[in-house]
Amino acid sequence: MSIYAAASGMILEEKRQELIARNLVGSAMPGYKREFLTSHNFKTDLEEMQKENTNKFQGTSGGKEHVNFEQGAVKCTGDPLDFAIHGNGFFEVETMDGKRLYTRNGQFSLNADGIVVTNNNEIVQSDAGPIQIPAGNTLDQLYVSPAGDVLIKEDDKETMLGKIKIVEPTDPSILKKINSTEFKLKDEKDLTKMVNVDTEQTGFAVMNCNLETSNATPITEMVSMIRSMREFEMGQKMLKSLDDMGKEMRRKLGG
Repeated sequence: MSIYAAASGMILEEKRQELIARNLVGSAMPGYKREFLTSHNFKTDLEEMQKENTNKFQGTSGGKEHVNFEQGAVKCTGDPLDFAIHGNGFFEVETMDGKRLYTRNGQFSLNADGIVVTNNNEIVQSDAGPIQIPAGNTLDQLYVSPAGDVLIKEDDKETMLGKIKIVEPTDPSILKKINSTEFKLKDEKDLTKMVNVDTEQTGFAVMNCNLETSNATPITEMVSMIRSMREFEMGQKMLKSLDDMGKEMRRKLGG
């Protein structure tokens, strides 16, 4: 093994440990999606680019970050402003400056105007725009259907406030993670690739008074961290061994 190979492997493990640390923090966040790193032999990269074999470099590539979009477990909270999506898709929310973001974190609240917002004060979207609880009504009167219809029930009267907007990318790679639980489009030109989810499909449900938990678990991440640290330590030992060999060769040649 060359010094380059050992060093590149150590750099890769440092990046992996950064992702694992983020996953450990995110494991307690509703709707958090686990991140992971993939890599392959750096020589393969060179062969693909140069279309010829080379033995000059041996090592690992810098690694590519990915997001695991698998659904996390759903837990009941009893809070009428908590929402979970059972199935594919994201809640669409809008920032104060009109930018669209996407999240699986359905831990919402009301702002001063009675509008449903995220923890970052982004406005949760429905098919008719913001969802606003009319003045004089309470959250005890709120009803949300499995299809995402948001209603206020008063005696025998129902008032439709809107249908929660849930969208899904035709290709998850068009999304970029911007914080722990929110995504944006890498290119706004890909907006047409965000399609409305058919909330009437079998197996799909918007679950009120529930939250989707993180799909990262502390135990799994700790095991991954230990494995990565061992790989890093192995690289350190290899570097020291190669350095010692180099010193010995220089001593002999100098002698």
